[in-house]
Amino acid sequence: NDRTYEALSNALVRRTVFVTGAVGMSGLPMADRGEAVFIGRSNVGKSSLVNMITNRKSLAFTSKTPGKTQQFNFFAINDKPGREKEIRYGDVLPGEKDHDSFYIVDLPGFGFAKVPDKVKQEWGDFMREYLMSRKTVRVVFHLV
Repeated sequence: NDRTYEALSNALVRRTVFVTGAVGMSGLPMADRGEAVFIGRSNVGKSSLVNMITNRKSLAFTSKTPGKTQQFNFFAINDKPGREKEIRYGDVLPGEKDHDSFYIVDLPGFGFAKVPDKVKQEWGDFMREYLMSRKTVRVVFHLV
């Protein structure tokens, strides 16, 4: 039921902060925590699943139009309050991160999207480079 789901979601995801939307490797946040990545075809429900997991209705933007997510959207999960400046800008602040903090990464869909072919190719190249070289990727959820 809804109350049980909400209790479970809140137990696992205590705090969520949008960090950045990256369009290339140079725009990625610091690789200082594990990353759970969501990939799949356009409009398969990646952003909706991110919202469901975090128990936030509009954390990740959703739309019926394929191709709305056009960046690699990074969300910091379970960081201590007050660490947003460090997360977003790389400023080192005193104190310790929560040991269970990680990133959820919502990627653009592949396949049909209402964007030019050149943009789709750039997404594919970025996705390939990211998945092959980012050492902090811990799990990839491929939605079908």
